[in-house]
Amino acid sequence: MDIFEDFDASHGAGAYTSVSDGIGGQTIMHHGMAVGHEAPLGKMDIDGEMRVPNAVGGTDIVKGGNILSHSVPNSMGGNNVYHGHELHHITMPNVYGGVNVYDSHMHLEGFSMDNGIGGETYLSLSGNTESITNYDNPLAHSAECRFDPFKINSK
Repeated sequence: MDIFEDFDASHGAGAYTSVSDGIGGQTIMHHGMAVGHEAPLGKMDIDGEMRVPNAVGGTDIVKGGNILSHSVPNSMGGNNVYHGHELHHITMPNVYGGVNVYDSHMHLEGFSMDNGIGGETYLSLSGNTESITNYDNPLAHSAECRFDPFKINSK
């Protein structure tokens, strides 16, 4: 599974690059800052989230005994990723050796590719305002809010 299949680009649009941490995981970098960590299957990361295989061929992200998200293989060769019981996003392999990530309405959110240094690069094409407003208390997450890039000729 691509490490960016269930990654939430909560730091806004732009490129995210994964770099090996030397112990089997990947540190996620955005604008020169470490913004996340992805551990391989079955290992716990520094935030206490554990990625474990599930019974249907996907993965579950578990923290504190609660399943935060789970993925299910789809017919396009990627995964459908659910947060709770709601479809959050859909992935499918791309020609760059990574995945294209679509929201639940099949709008392209970003794509990943091999970065040539043992990791991957993910290009996020949108902000995260929709993700932030889905929290029970969105104001508690307002510092994480990143708006879509301004485009005068769209929307």
